[in-house]
Amino acid sequence: MEPNQAEPPLPDEIDDTTYHFIRHHNDQGVGLRRQGDLDKAIAYYNRVLTIRQDVAVVYNNRGIAWLQKGEIERAIADFDQAIEIAAEFAAPYYNRGIAWRTRGNFDQALADFSLALEKEPQLPEAYNNRAETWSEKGDLERAIADYSHAIALEPDFAAAWNNRGEAWRKKGELDRAAADYNRALKVNPAFAAAYYNRGMIWCKRGRPERAVKDFVRGFEIDPNFVMAHPRLAQMMPNGPAKKICEEIASLI
Repeated sequence: MEPNQAEPPLPDEIDDTTYHFIRHHNDQGVGLRRQGDLDKAIAYYNRVLTIRQDVAVVYNNRGIAWLQKGEIERAIADFDQAIEIAAEFAAPYYNRGIAWRTRGNFDQALADFSLALEKEPQLPEAYNNRAETWSEKGDLERAIADYSHAIALEPDFAAAWNNRGEAWRKKGELDRAAADYNRALKVNPAFAAAYYNRGMIWCKRGRPERAVKDFVRGFEIDPNFVMAHPRLAQMMPNGPAKKICEEIASLI
């Protein structure tokens, strides 16, 4: 759930000195956030907001930093402020939707993702996140429709291909699921989750040996999933293929 950092225009009637101060501090905050130094990023955003309280982009970006710190209430408050200042700006609706979804408030998340799409209909990430929310609510048909919109807008959106594959798998449409995982891996050959997911299709088709090849490839790319489950870690990569299938099926 990557937040959206698209920027609205800065406030009207702003002098050059203030403009450059805001731009510098906002850019510094963005850079620090990307480096993972969230507290320093927030400090830079705070300096802007002590002199101007009408800068939507800074509220939006500080909200992203709060969100990444797990400070969901503060994130939502900042996204609210960004929306109050620049209601036509899609990003804070989208980002607030992520915050609501993180908290498990799925209906509010759906409403915000929909508002973001009203403001910016060509936003594949919003379709993908709305689809994931529909899936979490158990509405796979709507999820698949939104994943398909995301893919139509961005054909190389590997996560959307993988996620739609998951929706097809949950519906029992294994051929369609496998096709989507294959496409995700064509777009991003280092997509560990898609290997694990495609492996599950081989398990369900009674091909555990083929499944383990995908599981091993996923493990080579990202061992964290396997290492987080000690029993599975003991089996990989040379344990009985059928047992590995059963163990992974219990986890995903």
